[in-house]
Amino acid sequence: MLDSLSAQVTKITFSDIGNAASLLSLAITIYLFYAVRRIKSFYVFKARVPELTEQLGTHGSKLALLHGDFKDSRELILLELGRTEVKLKSLRRKKIGRPTKKSVNEVLRLIG
Repeated sequence: MLDSLSAQVTKITFSDIGNAASLLSLAITIYLFYAVRRIKSFYVFKARVPELTEQLGTHGSKLALLHGDFKDSRELILLELGRTEVKLKSLRRKKIGRPTKKSVNEVLRLIG
């Protein structure tokens, strides 16, 4: 048995080693592609979400100010609600937690 194993090992050529290394490098490349993609989406999320929440706060403040004079500022309120809807849709596409996504969907439902 040991003789047949050593016979098989001696039949391995540099070409066989190169093929194995090529397949191994392909597997590593695919793994790294997905790992880098996941890391990138995490950091884009971390950078973008605070900006979106700040903008939503600004829209909320504007809506609160416009609410005092509803009859004269109806068009401005609709415009501000449209801007808010765009920000909420952008936030909904991000990888946020289920409670936050549920709240965003509820607000979008109320706006729409």
